Amino acid sequence: MTDEREKLSRLLGLDEVLKIVPVSEATLLRMEAEGTFPRSLFISANRRVWRETDLLEWQRNLPANKRFNVVKRPQPSSPVVKPEKR
Repeated sequence: MTDEREKLSRLLGLDEVLKIVPVSEATLLRMEAEGTFPRSLFISANRRVWRETDLLEWQRNLPANKRFNVVKRPQPSSPVVKPEKR
């Protein structure tokens, strides 16, 4: 029975996952849809969970300094001056 217990993984709900992974719910679900985050499981019609072992594996495989596709907005070369109201 000990061998079976070692193979089992805790199931974590969305709130627990968001405490571990510091992103918004929308970002987490987008990462899952893009395949950059472990897939969740539905254990009932409205209950989504993730396997703790999948999250640990995902963390181990994160590159140390990976930069995601962040779009930088160009900075104006001179300050924007608003016209005075009359």
